[in-house]
Amino acid sequence: MGKLIFLLLLILYLLLPVGPVWASTEIWPISYNCDFDRYTSVIARDKAMGDISGMVLANSNFLMVTKYPEGTIGLFKSIDEGKTWTYQGLIMTGKWSGAAAYGNEVYVTSSYNGFPKSVNFKTSADGGNTWGKLVEIYSADNLLIDTRVIRLTDGALLAAFTEVEGNTSTGVYTVIIYKSTDRGNTWSRLSSPVKGPKNVNIEDPKFVQLDSGDLLLAYEYEEKDGGYSHLYQQRSTDFGVTWEPATNLWDDGTDADVEPGGYLRFSDRELWFVASTDEDDNPEFRSFTEAKIKRRLSRDGGRTWGAVATLLNFSDHQVMDSVILPGNRVGLFDVRFSKSGIKTAYFYVIEKTAINLGEKVDYLRLNNLWIENFRPKRKSFNSKLCPAF
Repeated sequence: MGKLIFLLLLILYLLLPVGPVWASTEIWPISYNCDFDRYTSVIARDKAMGDISGMVLANSNFLMVTKYPEGTIGLFKSIDEGKTWTYQGLIMTGKWSGAAAYGNEVYVTSSYNGFPKSVNFKTSADGGNTWGKLVEIYSADNLLIDTRVIRLTDGALLAAFTEVEGNTSTGVYTVIIYKSTDRGNTWSRLSSPVKGPKNVNIEDPKFVQLDSGDLLLAYEYEEKDGGYSHLYQQRSTDFGVTWEPATNLWDDGTDADVEPGGYLRFSDRELWFVASTDEDDNPEFRSFTEAKIKRRLSRDGGRTWGAVATLLNFSDHQVMDSVILPGNRVGLFDVRFSKSGIKTAYFYVIEKTAINLGEKVDYLRLNNLWIENFRPKRKSFNSKLCPAF
């Protein structure tokens, strides 16, 4: 019976009118000759993979900082615009990393939840080749998660993280912000934009600074652990000292799980927010693993947000970060989850005007080898048919 099912799947696979096929254990760039080019690459696989931060340096190299391997923060580099990636080594021990870059300077934060618990910082002046000393930003007896770092236009650094008082299911979550004016050598507490009630997870803070100087802070407000959530946003007009009340950034009125991927600022008149959401699913069968990657667009510096548009129109991916690339393109860093517990980090490149990367047509497992097929949308934005593969 098993052999018969296998043969039927194989025949179906051979008859499908799809294009290039590649094994996800290798890295095969894909390019479609339509109105936009896009490709995907596999960066790494590991049970610890997550909390990805992506950067583009002044020398055009791409960097990715992530939890890899378990209990450590590692660095990956690409010198071919994200088509292939190499592991560069350990930055520091910890979890829940965040990273940013300015020129060829790289800033990394992470939380260490051994004893004592702390949020730590390191910087590199040469694009991640060498690293300075480890600096402690904050220490506490409570769990510390979801660190982020941003460089402001005046050169100051802000680090955000979440402190959890009590257990992760019923405790109180507080987002805390620290500031450094000496390139990360010393830090002082700046503000606490949000402190939640019990039983609500407030996670994954995301920063952006606008041309006006205003700061936007977005975070997930999860009313059920591992379940439905909302994305809220707060604004600061004094560089993070005080914050306006929270407004709703992403909530379509469904009990969906929405995971923030972060802001992409092309200008104050073109501000994206990227997220993973399972809002399209049947309410009775929604699950975190069914999430698709979407974006919202603001034309007024984040004061109002337009309709949702799909970026990756297939499931099982959670966007971790996104970057603006040369040539009017966007890069998405995401993690795909498997039932075995292994997580795979992917990097997708799409042309900025492309709403859908492609449709997933088939997904088979043959001889223990994962095979994926993709087919682009049949119509492009100038209504020309996309040529067949």
